[in-house]
Amino acid sequence: MDEDREKRHRFKRPSSVDWISSLPDCLLSQILSNLPTKDAVKTSVLSTRWRSLWKQVPSLDLANFDFSLYFPYCPKFLTFVDSFLLDLNRDSCLHEFKLKYDSDGETDHLSRWINTLVKRKVKHIDIVDESNASWDFPIPTTLYSCESLVSLKLSGLTLPNPNLVVSLPSLKTIYLTIAKFDVGEANPAMSGSGKLRFTHLSDCCDDSDEEFVVEIDAPKLEYFRGSIRGREKEGVHILFEPQCFLPSLEYVKIERPLKGEAMEIKLVSYLLENSTILKKLTLLLDVSREREESDILKELLSIPRLSSSCQVVAL
Repeated sequence: MDEDREKRHRFKRPSSVDWISSLPDCLLSQILSNLPTKDAVKTSVLSTRWRSLWKQVPSLDLANFDFSLYFPYCPKFLTFVDSFLLDLNRDSCLHEFKLKYDSDGETDHLSRWINTLVKRKVKHIDIVDESNASWDFPIPTTLYSCESLVSLKLSGLTLPNPNLVVSLPSLKTIYLTIAKFDVGEANPAMSGSGKLRFTHLSDCCDDSDEEFVVEIDAPKLEYFRGSIRGREKEGVHILFEPQCFLPSLEYVKIERPLKGEAMEIKLVSYLLENSTILKKLTLLLDVSREREESDILKELLSIPRLSSSCQVVAL
């Protein structure tokens, strides 16, 4: 009995030990990087050591309503982002830049931020602009040459025609929602990265009256999900170029209701006939054309499949 009591006493840890403070600054900043920036800033009141520790965090996760619930275009919000990018160690790389805000038509700052992000070799960009006027501003084309970029998520913004070679060698994920292609007379092309694994296009459009094609060059693509619409919700198509086998593609979901158009059938045929390990292809049919729906489905199901385990699901 005495021996057991002695063992329990021996291994009992003092409750007064501060294990967090014993960690090095680099590890603490890594822990803080998992918090929204507003919560990381709150740790500055803990002690003198923590006062500036949040400034060493190589990421920003912020929303304008963190500063004001009533004024979307808050000057304090803009000043904070500018100061963060300015105070960051110029020799360090920025891991993540995540922003949700309402530009209220004022977009000069976004161009300045993106240019700075490219210089700081950012790895992950996630920007949501909730204003009604954000489509009037195309993001700077410097983003197309960000060689460090691993993932790109944009919502409510316009992607301009690069008019140059796109160089995104590290890009693995691209997620565009409620975005607009400002293509001029050229078709937009998603290329420049041999590492692209995940592509999601949702409610993307262009503002032209002409038919245009989004070309995707991603031989290592594993997941594709798309819903693209034109001004009249038609005349917009997706093609994979160059035409080659897709040895890594496993899941596809086309969210735009299919009407049986030639370009739609061409896309589905290409995916089924060239994806060696495709597991599931999900399609949406146009319910407004009930008479034609069964014929379209029969045509889609008759397309040969390179992958013997591929399942075609029509919703």
